[in-house]
Amino acid sequence: MRLRSRHRIPRNVDAPFDQTKDTQIEAFRRELQTENGFHGILGASASMQQVFDLISNASHSDAPVIIFGESGTGKELVAKAIHDTDLFHPNIESFVRTN
Repeated sequence: MRLRSRHRIPRNVDAPFDQTKDTQIEAFRRELQTENGFHGILGASASMQQVFDLISNASHSDAPVIIFGESGTGKELVAKAIHDTDLFHPNIESFVRTN
């Protein structure tokens, strides 16, 4: 069974939405490149600075790291930041995500 609409929707009906979406994406990209970011993690508060220090300390250590936290708290971002700044294993290029 095929349904037909009585009204035709203009093709450019999403154009304003697309422009807004593109503008928001560009704003997010600029924000990621600001001084408040640390390897893709945003934050300028004192607690976020502590997290950035912990990431830096972990990347300067040869010890294994376990990252705990609730779903959606940025554990994968932290793991990626540690991987990207790892001084002991500079030749390891791939970052493997596991659950």
